[in-house]
Amino acid sequence: MENHLRTIDAVCPACHAHQTVTEDKNGCEIRCPQCGKNFLVRMADRQLKSWDTPTYVAAPTPKNLPEMPSLWHRMRGQFLVAAVMLVIVAALALFSFFLVPKKTEHAGGETLIQTQASIAAEENRLAEKLLDGIGIATDVPRAIDLFRKAAKKGNMNAQCNLARCHLIGKGVEKSEETAFELYLQAARAENFVAQNAVGELLDAGIGTTRQKEEAAKWYRRAAEQEYAPAQFNLGVCYAKGDGVDKDLTKAANLYRLAAKQDYAPALNNLGVCYAHGWGVERDENRAANFFYRAALKGSVEGKFNCGAACYTGRGRKQDVAQGFRFFRDAAERGCVPAQFNLAVYYENAIAVKKNPTRACFWYRRALENGDERAGKALLEINGQ
Repeated sequence: MENHLRTIDAVCPACHAHQTVTEDKNGCEIRCPQCGKNFLVRMADRQLKSWDTPTYVAAPTPKNLPEMPSLWHRMRGQFLVAAVMLVIVAALALFSFFLVPKKTEHAGGETLIQTQASIAAEENRLAEKLLDGIGIATDVPRAIDLFRKAAKKGNMNAQCNLARCHLIGKGVEKSEETAFELYLQAARAENFVAQNAVGELLDAGIGTTRQKEEAAKWYRRAAEQEYAPAQFNLGVCYAKGDGVDKDLTKAANLYRLAAKQDYAPALNNLGVCYAHGWGVERDENRAANFFYRAALKGSVEGKFNCGAACYTGRGRKQDVAQGFRFFRDAAERGCVPAQFNLAVYYENAIAVKKNPTRACFWYRRALENGDERAGKALLEINGQ
């Protein structure tokens, strides 16, 4: 009959070792072959679904089994680790004790420098508000005084602001030479705003002699710091061949870098490159898209070019009414070609009612700004 007995999976409650025994061992005490402890084997209630599952309870340890090891033998490894950690902590405490005075002194110096820099930055911010009356009453003399204090503390942005005041004569005596020297000092301290300004002054010969090659070098130093206006200015140098060998591809690449920062003049010039195929493959659709982005960012040239795209239907759906709006915005901001085009709209009743008075007004504005075509148009209107 033994051959027909079912087997039971008996599990030792101490070490959880498994062994297979026959059904007749149910309720008997057996010995664990792994740890040597005895335990009772019992099956669960047969009414349960998992009735084959054995249950087990621990049996008393026989006297002939080895005794439980002492606490030292069981935890000596932990004791050794704790002792080593205690020694390390003590060593670090002693090391820190001797280093604290030096570190405190050094940290104090850093804190002092940081405090001065913070004060200078705050002085510069307050001076900017006082200079232009932004959220506060205008006080130009106090703004100049704060710019000087911040610049002495090493704030190069304040020095650039002071240089700008000398350049335009706001709050100080106008001196282009002084402005150039102040910008140059800040530029040598790697201030990219100053580097670009030095390039522009050298480019135009303001406060110093005109030096196109030197201007391009300063533009490049600022452009390497990803300053968008400098990237744009260097692009113009490559487009015209000023101070560098003419290279329309490099010009377009530099415009693209500045355009990624949404710099409006670069967006417009990149559009011009695509419109003419200068340094890039010609693409009127992309050109119109860049003109539109430049117009949204406030570029006067972008507004004019976007108006031209709307009027001609090049790169955009033809819409002379929208073209009028772009031309009007550009004309009001001093764009001479836009002033002439706006006069043409009024003279010929394009998208607006015919208005010779307004036409003459805008022709006159364009003529005053040097557009000779406007003079001929005025003669024709007066002759009528």
